Amino acid sequence: MADEEEIEHRGGARIVTSALDLVGHAEPVGHTELELAIARLATGQHGRVSRVQLLALGVHRRSIARRIECGRLHARAPGVYGVGHCASSREGRLMEGVLEMGEGGVPSDLAAAGHWRLRPSRGGKLDVTVARRKSPNPRLRIHRRQLAPDEVTVHDGIPTTTVARTLFDCARHLDDRQLLRAFNEAAVLELYEELSVPDLMERHPGYRGTARLRRVIELLDSGEGVPQTDLEDLPIPFVEEFGLPTPEADVHIEIGGETRQRLRLAASTHRSGDGQPEVSPHASGVRA
Repeated sequence: MADEEEIEHRGGARIVTSALDLVGHAEPVGHTELELAIARLATGQHGRVSRVQLLALGVHRRSIARRIECGRLHARAPGVYGVGHCASSREGRLMEGVLEMGEGGVPSDLAAAGHWRLRPSRGGKLDVTVARRKSPNPRLRIHRRQLAPDEVTVHDGIPTTTVARTLFDCARHLDDRQLLRAFNEAAVLELYEELSVPDLMERHPGYRGTARLRRVIELLDSGEGVPQTDLEDLPIPFVEEFGLPTPEADVHIEIGGETRQRLRLAASTHRSGDGQPEVSPHASGVRA
């Protein structure tokens, strides 16, 4: 069994230690205690465990191989397993990235934004920040950064960047409106923290995306960045997540040669010959 120093070097020390504490032994005694320790560890990690953690709990390498063969463990990533099932979930995928990276790796950027519900979660590569250089990974988009302790937290059992650090990093990926929407969502969800985005801008001068952050913060401070209605922004994450055409806001249409109605959202994929949207009768917010 690997000692604590070896586990820490290979990653996941904090999670492993808490799992061992669950059974009150440095090594589980007997089959029942071992199964209980594995089950509790997986429950706290959205159904995922790592090979390092299993070895630390006292599971022999041959036993790991047998569990894979009989379907009790399902390989999800190199050295990462689903316990008892192979179902995929957003949280499970984030946990896989944490366990695969080890050594303090945490979801960040757009992956963290999805985890905090600031942006819709997407497929593709998962953003993970690590302090040490890592080899390219087909499943992960790896960012090499040294994060301060107050820039990392645990949300829903998953180590991740704080809301402020997440918004700070997302400025590298989003345009002004998308970033403004993420800030608004954080305010709606009341995700307040002691460390703020301006604090991070002062801490990391010259960081890519700082100019966009300044523009968005100025809009928020002036009140101009707040959407006119909740309805206007409500469907946007939905249409982005499923790849649907983005609806147009505040569209005026002509009836009988006069501008008679204004649509808060015009959900149409077609335009007439004069460039006017051909509006679906199901468009929302029709006003006379």
